[in-house]
Amino acid sequence: MTNVLLAIWKFEWLHLKRSKMAQLMLLFICATGIYALQFGYHSVRKIKEQIEGVERANDSTRQVVLGYFSDKRIADSVRFSYRGMNSLYDGFTVEEYLQYNMAVNHPGTLTHLSLGQKDVYSPYRKVSARSLYYDGSGISMGDKYAEINNPHKQLAGNFDLSYWLLYLIPLFIIARNHSLFSENSENGTLPLLRQLPVSIRTITFIRLLYRCLATVLLVSLFSLAGFLHSPVDVSGTGTPLLEWMLVAVAYILFWFALAWALISCRKNSATTALMMTGCWILFLFIIPGLVNNYISSRYPLDSRTALVDALNDKIEKLWDMPDSIQQVALYNDMPALTTEPIKPMWTAADSFDSLGVSEDADLRYNKRIMLWHYFLDKSVQQEVKAFEKQLAEKEKAAQPFAWIHPAMVTQRGLNLAAASGEDNRDAFRQSTAMYRDSIFRMTITHVFKAHKLGYDDYARYGKFSMPPHAFAGLNNLGIWVLLTYTVIFLVVGFRQFNRRAC
Repeated sequence: MTNVLLAIWKFEWLHLKRSKMAQLMLLFICATGIYALQFGYHSVRKIKEQIEGVERANDSTRQVVLGYFSDKRIADSVRFSYRGMNSLYDGFTVEEYLQYNMAVNHPGTLTHLSLGQKDVYSPYRKVSARSLYYDGSGISMGDKYAEINNPHKQLAGNFDLSYWLLYLIPLFIIARNHSLFSENSENGTLPLLRQLPVSIRTITFIRLLYRCLATVLLVSLFSLAGFLHSPVDVSGTGTPLLEWMLVAVAYILFWFALAWALISCRKNSATTALMMTGCWILFLFIIPGLVNNYISSRYPLDSRTALVDALNDKIEKLWDMPDSIQQVALYNDMPALTTEPIKPMWTAADSFDSLGVSEDADLRYNKRIMLWHYFLDKSVQQEVKAFEKQLAEKEKAAQPFAWIHPAMVTQRGLNLAAASGEDNRDAFRQSTAMYRDSIFRMTITHVFKAHKLGYDDYARYGKFSMPPHAFAGLNNLGIWVLLTYTVIFLVVGFRQFNRRAC
């Protein structure tokens, strides 16, 4: 058997050396792989440059503010824009003081291999003591800070390594294997192969196995090259690469198993190629398109623009609402801030001209500002959550298809390993909301307790940090789905061959 294996290996090598078409296909797949690596690298490099610029500005602003606190000429106060005013009770506490804090969603070590949604959403978001849904001029839904992108480019997608793996590698497998069995009869070598001590079925399967191992090696080399040539520091981060490799190998095995099932039908080369190409179109275009159309029609989304317009109309009336109503909601949520008796903080009798002149007016105004942002957040949050629930329902409806469709399973698995999918984006949203809540609660406590902010208070705010999210369990499930399909097609292929012994 060893001699047979060596003979088949030698034949495969000679076939590759002598076939110009096979060499051209290999050259094409390598060239497109290199382009995919470079495309992803430069895309993530651009994202990193944006993040670095934001963080430099954020850090420099922090240093300036820390300098204010440490300046002995100002003691424990901060000099700010109101005329001659030297108190930490004014609008600086609410607006300028924290407006340059940034929540940043850093790319992962493999994000350049599968960009996912990184080119759709901005990698950062400004966070302050304001409502998370208000940016100073109106309602913000979170994507207002997104960079300007060409919609045609977003529609076409990214030519990264995940695209190369999902679409081009299956085509390479089809082109290399559609004539694996039929070429023997078409070239007149089938009678000679029947004289060997092993069956044609075994020879065909071994040849397919050799080509599968070669394809796995090719994809592994490109994946390893992408990992080592990452724009993000890769020290001590081998786990994402392992997850990526497991998903990629499982996907390759699936396509070779499917090829084996179709080859076992023992049709001519043209018919087998048409069947394989039909499966490629079915799995990568038709089924995903039908699923997307079904979900879009079954779970339609309300107009985002109409929602923002309605919310802007709603918040215009909040300032004129009696603050005694708003105080009840605040004190129920934060009892430590309760003031008895409840009385208006800012009335129609107050004048904005008194700001910067009367410290009492400054304090009451800042309390009113903080209360307004609190109630604005609560008022808007309910309707925003309802809109986000629609998104969640749409995502939930897609989950069953994502776990039964091989290409969807693979795409999600690659995005999980690259930290670039909806799971990562959702984790960023949640972390940003938690960070904003911590800033707001600390700031409103200082304002309501009339506590002048010092150096230590400022330092306690800290910076945004996104906790690590492990999705290995989801990847394991996806790998098992792909392996299950692989086993099914392998069994079908062997049973098909056994119908007529070869």
